[in-house]
Amino acid sequence: MVEGAALVYYPQMQRALDYYASSRHYGHQKLVRIDEFESGDEVSGATVILGRSAHYHHCDLHHIELLREQGRLPEGHRTTLVLYDWHEDLDHDPRGTGLGSGTWGYVGLQRGLYANAHVMGVNPRGYNELNAFVCEEDEIRTPTEETLRLLDRMYVFAAVPGWYTFRLIPECEHYLAANHSVDRYLLGGSIAA
Repeated sequence: MVEGAALVYYPQMQRALDYYASSRHYGHQKLVRIDEFESGDEVSGATVILGRSAHYHHCDLHHIELLREQGRLPEGHRTTLVLYDWHEDLDHDPRGTGLGSGTWGYVGLQRGLYANAHVMGVNPRGYNELNAFVCEEDEIRTPTEETLRLLDRMYVFAAVPGWYTFRLIPECEHYLAANHSVDRYLLGGSIAA
């Protein structure tokens, strides 16, 4: 734990905080409930926000906004999100992406809360969640230009080497080529390195 950091927590984390505070690992950090933090309680220095469970990932966008409002994070163009998860959290629907636990990473990029998203530890057997096509019966919609512009700002690193399926149109090849997390990609049957 960061030495001297304030630990901001949700009420649902109270038992975990009590356990930590009574353990030999407790570094006497200031413990602050989220409502006190939001109201502008006197907290200085580094801040760690302890979330809840996997169903509340989308709250992290609110945390980023809170920290930025309090001057603890630089502007979005100077911030990179590093996300450790089994899923990409980059679900996208070209008709419009709503905020949820599986979409928040993508929505944060759209809103300019950070300039890049580096997603680590993703299940290599899963299909990528940035699904640029929406298939409904016989209809296939191509991705919006906005989606294509974001591709070179998303870096997905699998837990172990594996294949991801970006079902994209050829016009997006230069976005893949610019993304350093893409080792090789298939386009029209040929492999580009």
